[in-house]
Amino acid sequence: MTGGTQQKPSQVGATIRVMREQAGLTQKGLAERASLTERTIRNLEYGVGRPRSNTVLLLAEALGLGAEQRQRLLDEAEADHDPDTGKSPRGRHKRMTTMSRMFEPSARVGARKPM
Repeated sequence: MTGGTQQKPSQVGATIRVMREQAGLTQKGLAERASLTERTIRNLEYGVGRPRSNTVLLLAEALGLGAEQRQRLLDEAEADHDPDTGKSPRGRHKRMTTMSRMFEPSARVGARKPM
């Protein structure tokens, strides 16, 4: 057993990679066209994150996708989100972190701050 965890590539990430390769673009080339970072493209393709709808639209424009392909990409991005909330797992983690900070003693109303 290895020490690290590896995320399962998302369907939308695999689709982005295929469409990028069909367009003859490198990750860097797609990133430049979409005004995103190369790291963002790499992470999406490897399933490290899930794209928001505005990111999908930037990618669709950069890839020159038609209406059907754009909708397919949007549908896959939506399918990769949490079915209960419609939000990406990363967004849920951020919300949970923010909520947990609300319960820290220093965040309570009337809490004394060290002088």
